[in-house]
Amino acid sequence: MLQRIPRWAEFRAAMWAVRAVVSSRLQLSRIELGLLRLPAPPVVGLAATRGVEIVIRASASPCLSASLVRQRWMAAHGLDRDVVIGVASPGGDFRAHAWLELPGAITNPDYTAITRIPARPPA
Repeated sequence: MLQRIPRWAEFRAAMWAVRAVVSSRLQLSRIELGLLRLPAPPVVGLAATRGVEIVIRASASPCLSASLVRQRWMAAHGLDRDVVIGVASPGGDFRAHAWLELPGAITNPDYTAITRIPARPPA
């Protein structure tokens, strides 16, 4: 299968995503979640999202790190999404997961949300 060559904007987005993924992993192991800060994404447009997604998949980022990077990318393009951390199966095997949601929405009924990180912290 032939794959298309990435555009310059996607390449810049991918390079940012590498920095953001590494930064999120380092910070998550050292600081409180609410203090985490990721680098500003390049001004390349939302169409370059493919570059971010390729890096997230290739790096096998944990769901929390991936969600935080996606949230930062989307917020820079005017799309507010909350990172939600939830748990599942209280009677069976314990599982936790993080994902993005529109503010106020419930999109993952398999998990009970235990915390929500807003796209834009309250003023």
